[in-house]
Formats: sequence, structure tokens, C-alpha cells
Amino acid sequence: MRDVRRRIRQKGNQYGQQGISEDYALCLLSAAADGKRHGCIVNSFHQVTSSFPPKFTVAVNKDHETCKAIQAAGSFSVTLLGADAPGEIIDLFGYKSGRVVDKFEGFDVQTDEAGNPYVKDHALARISCKIVEKLDLGTYMLYIGEATEAETLGEGPALTVDDFKNG
Repeated sequence: MRDVRRRIRQKGNQYGQQGISEDYALCLLSAAADGKRHGCIVNSFHQVTSSFPPKFTVAVNKDHETCKAIQAAGSFSVTLLGADAPGEIIDLFGYKSGRVVDKFEGFDVQTDEAGNPYVKDHALARISCKIVEKLDLGTYMLYIGEATEAETLGEGPALTVDDFKNG
């Protein structure tokens, strides 16, 4: 395994930073459990079927309070952030722990039909899903969710990892 990691790092280094794009959308993943709202930033939200209702996957670190809330709720909400989203949103939801701060405080918080929180500030769309399957990936949990709600909230380009790094 160590040899595989070394080869991946070497291959990546051949192209330098300009050759490697991280053009994944940044989304706010959220859920509510035990009377508390939890959320974190993810770049791992993907549609995996075109069937109706569509299915999506999202991977989240098992140590995060958001993962624990998703597990307890059996559902989650994902908000696609717009390119105009300020860095403070990413800092708050991406780098602060829900164990010590209510990340949703100060936002106009809405809830989906399952009770999961979401914010409309700097958002393009939201999708709510109920969990239909999960896969333990070691330090991460991969959830497969079936869409239960979807709403367009705004227009414009989505915030990507590249935008955040270079913004």
C-alpha cells in the first residue's frame, strides 16, 4: 500500500499544481439530531443515478458531528453554494466543530420536511435525501441517499475547490 501511495504522489508531482484541477463543487451537508443542527462542507456530493427519484452519494468523516447526526436522522440536506459565497461560510462549516459552536447561528435557517437545516444565503440549490444504503470506508462513511425534495434557490456558477483556493 505504501508503494501505491508513493507512486500516486510522484505522478501528481510530475504535473505540478497547475496540472491538477480540484474543480469539485463545495456543498453544505447538514442534518439535525437530538435537537441540534449540524453541518459541514463537503466536495463529495454526486448524483449516481438518473432514475426517479434520483440517488446521490456523499462521503463524510465519521468523526464529524454531522456524520453522527446523519446516522441518527436517517436523512440529510445538501446545499450547493454559489461562487459568491464568502470564505467565512467555508471557514465556519469547514473548520469549526459542531461540538463547540452552533454553526447555523446568525443565518436564516430553513428546514426540510425531515427537519434537516439548510441556509439559503449564497445558495444555488438544495437537495434533501433519505438514506437508502451506506458503506463504511474506514475513516469515512459513504451514504447513498434517495432525493425526497429539491429546490432551486439562485442562479450563477457553483463554488468549487479551485475557486476557494484561488479566491
